[in-house]
Amino acid sequence: ATAGAEPPAVLGRVITESGEIDDAAWMIRCAAVRDALHRTRRSSRGAKDILAELGGGDVAVATGVLLGATARRVPVLLDGPVGVAAGMVSRDLAGQARHWCLLADHGGHPAVRLAADVLGLTPLLDLRMDLGEGANALVALPLLRSVLALSAALPVHPSLGGDDDADPATDEPQSTDPSYPDVNDPYVNDTDPDLAEPDFAEPEPAGPGPASTGADEQPASGWRAG
Repeated sequence: ATAGAEPPAVLGRVITESGEIDDAAWMIRCAAVRDALHRTRRSSRGAKDILAELGGGDVAVATGVLLGATARRVPVLLDGPVGVAAGMVSRDLAGQARHWCLLADHGGHPAVRLAADVLGLTPLLDLRMDLGEGANALVALPLLRSVLALSAALPVHPSLGGDDDADPATDEPQSTDPSYPDVNDPYVNDTDPDLAEPDFAEPEPAGPGPASTGADEQPASGWRAG
């Protein structure tokens, strides 16, 4: 409903417990989605109307989580059809929400692949597990934490290179000014306010974030993001 796609194009094939493809079950799903879209064909395509008529409690809760994270500038790792469906609705309620979404893996699911294209998301992984229950996100989260920890530990990005006159032993630039004290000298007073590093304080945000809590103007859902 939010992407204007046909049900057969976004519903994955049904796999039974024995690993066989159940075409009959897949056709029943396609018919159910088709009937729901036909029933609401004259309704508004506003985000809240779609959520009320076609979405369930899980999609509504996930949408609220995304909007709250957007207001607080917190990235969210999406996984599976429910997550990307909430991302589509959140995009229509607050255009900046898609910039705070990360996609763990599309898992080969056609609906997730379509939503990723609409939201402009590139999957972090390509494991194709398609297990559901947030399995892809649980796999990607430790990897993201390791990447952030490694990036924070490096004093400078390797692609930026180092200072040509840096001391190879300490990797500290050597000053040519004789009046400038050597910070590596043990006799230099490390409590000197001129040599002490300033304390870093994270600036307070100017507002609640890009998401708005005002009245919904019911924007029509578009095909492409932006």
